[in-house]
Amino acid sequence: MNAVLSTHDIQKESELPALLRETSQDQQRLWPCGRQSRIHRVFHHEPQAEHIVSTAGLQNIHWLDREDQTCEVDVGLSPLALQQELAPLGLELGVDSPSHEAGTLGGLFLSREVNFLHQAYGHAREQVLGMRAYLADGTQVQTGSRVVKSVAGYDLTRLLLGSEGRLAVVTRLTLRLHPRPKSLDWRRMPTASWPDLRQSLPTPRYAFQLAHQQGLFVAWPSPLPQAAARWPQLDSAQGEAARLELLHAFAECPQRVAYSRRPRILNTGTFDWNSLQQPWTESERLPSHDSEAQMIPPRQVPPSWAALRRALAPQAPHFGPQDD
Repeated sequence: MNAVLSTHDIQKESELPALLRETSQDQQRLWPCGRQSRIHRVFHHEPQAEHIVSTAGLQNIHWLDREDQTCEVDVGLSPLALQQELAPLGLELGVDSPSHEAGTLGGLFLSREVNFLHQAYGHAREQVLGMRAYLADGTQVQTGSRVVKSVAGYDLTRLLLGSEGRLAVVTRLTLRLHPRPKSLDWRRMPTASWPDLRQSLPTPRYAFQLAHQQGLFVAWPSPLPQAAARWPQLDSAQGEAARLELLHAFAECPQRVAYSRRPRILNTGTFDWNSLQQPWTESERLPSHDSEAQMIPPRQVPPSWAALRRALAPQAPHFGPQDD
């Protein structure tokens, strides 16, 4: 590992290409990052490089189309800041993840992070329509489209998403948005009741269990399903406090978490619905009965990334974190 020579806080996108060309010519390695709020979740150890470049200073909303429900934003904007801009318009980003306040949109989408709204909107990466990025030699790449459905050419956007700074420095994201629920109806349900109830209830927006409390926190956009009305109601402040506690628990947990697409009760009695459960410790094995379980963020680095990095910028030095 080489010692860091300098840290560059990028305030304007125009500063980036020259910096990349300079470090490439000097054969010095550069590591792109945001506010470094996810390092302990994404990497085994803190990545090292001769230069660290932070894009956290890029925080503009370049355009927002309310009718088409799309926007283009800088990667340094926090998910919380974007949601606050969208709320008065009746819109939201279809992602609710750890480090929503301290982290950046770039860190969210460039890491392989869990999305607590997966059941409603899919993986976090599915909310990204396109991006602007720079390769290790300073070459600018524009991917995707502001159109939600586009079949033009190779899907370079998906190639770069989740690459954890190994393939490119992303500066802008084109995102799809969604109508924001006007209100949520929060309920407390016994864990044991869920297997029978979930057969007759529509998919909730949230369903999770906090480590120190019995029972489930479950929320649906109003109006509430009739079959859930008999369970104790929580006011919106209680439900929001529980959601924030869940976010904090995952953000502080250096271990990975178990993930499953379908609701189920694990053999241990822990409730597991769309990753919304207690943090899964690194020492535990994935549940053998759950064929869809995986670790989020994943532990292993795809072997193709090293070859992709060489193909994208063959003359540039090692770019981004070391491959684990």
